[in-house]
Amino acid sequence: MNSHLRIGYDIDGTLFHAGTDKPNFDIIMELQAWLKKGARVYVWSGSGVDYARMVVRRFGWNEEVFVIPKWGLMMDIAYDDQKEALAQTGKGAKVVVIV
Repeated sequence: MNSHLRIGYDIDGTLFHAGTDKPNFDIIMELQAWLKKGARVYVWSGSGVDYARMVVRRFGWNEEVFVIPKWGLMMDIAYDDQKEALAQTGKGAKVVVIV
């Protein structure tokens, strides 16, 4: 359905509450909803791709969620706790800043 959409999520401060390893289940539920709609979902972390891969494995998204370097691909919608996420999106894209 939405397989052409590229949806991106930062990990720390977005998928996890800032400064903790506590999952942000509201955001995780949104990610899972995008997967069900057929979107291509990507995650990144300022802590690196190895850390991002570990998080993907932790949630069991090994085959569904793609790990990319931070700022590695233009997104249609980006979820991030930093306003700099604007650099992650293309023209007309939506940025959801998590506070």
